[in-house]
Amino acid sequence: MNKKILIITDDADDSSNLVINWLLYFKADFIRLNGKVDFEVISITIENSRIKLLLKSQSTIINLDEISVFWYRRGNISMLTDEMDNPFVNYCKIENNALLEFIITKLDEKQMVNGYSHTDINKCQQLELAIKTNLKIPNTLITTSKKNLTSFLDTNKTIITKSIHAQIPIEIAGISNFLYTSDFNTTDVSNCSDYFFPTKFQTKIEKLFELRIFYLDRKFYAMAIFSQTNSRTKTDFRNYDRKDPNRNIPFKLPKQIKSKLTTIMKKLKLASGSIDMIVDKDGEYIFLEVNPIGQFGMVSIPCNYGIENIIAKKLIEY
Repeated sequence: MNKKILIITDDADDSSNLVINWLLYFKADFIRLNGKVDFEVISITIENSRIKLLLKSQSTIINLDEISVFWYRRGNISMLTDEMDNPFVNYCKIENNALLEFIITKLDEKQMVNGYSHTDINKCQQLELAIKTNLKIPNTLITTSKKNLTSFLDTNKTIITKSIHAQIPIEIAGISNFLYTSDFNTTDVSNCSDYFFPTKFQTKIEKLFELRIFYLDRKFYAMAIFSQTNSRTKTDFRNYDRKDPNRNIPFKLPKQIKSKLTTIMKKLKLASGSIDMIVDKDGEYIFLEVNPIGQFGMVSIPCNYGIENIIAKKLIEY
């Protein structure tokens, strides 16, 4: 176990903590950086015979020559900068961005589960890839026009609205509010202005159940979520009902679906990710999205998959 592993994550990420517990059990050699990671360059040597990066972050010296495996889980990577107020501030920012780009490139060259550059995959691009891979998706409209939205509702009968990019909390009066997937009906349309900010709408799928699938190196760990029986979770299972939780069970994916999902993950250059799908009342599999840094504990623990142990072993064995 002479390999050194670099992990960048959040200190409150439960999935990371469970993997770390296994790394400690296996006595693996690793460095963990939490939250906002500001790299400070000690030296970068680029010569004919070698390239050497010596960095510092959170009081930790990192020699990239000693790092064999990199796992980006969560958090933000940036360059440490002093607050500057002078004519050279923009120049310094451009210089720092060039350094950061090079550092991330060198990190992503390491053996890894996922790299930093693979964490923000456009969801519209995902839907396009799903179509090209012959996976079904919900009919989707992104529009600024009430007229177009009215026509979309007339055609699809029942629709939902959701974020174009990702669910992020919006703080109002000190309270974090989450933009869950929500039903959108004729009353909502009538309350819209003639033109509005670009918004994403999809046909509402009448589901038999939902699937949360964790993908890791061409293997699938799938869980069926029976969210449709609860009025609180039937549109978005993330709107959890703590008092009456959904029933979650292990699920075996058909070979054809696994093959198509593998194609998507390869085209997205993802070694791992959490995939959301719906199985509708006709038994059709509907692709929704893939989150490169989605939680896997919510699949691993209820289904007894031991994903945390598997990831820890992969980090050691790479």
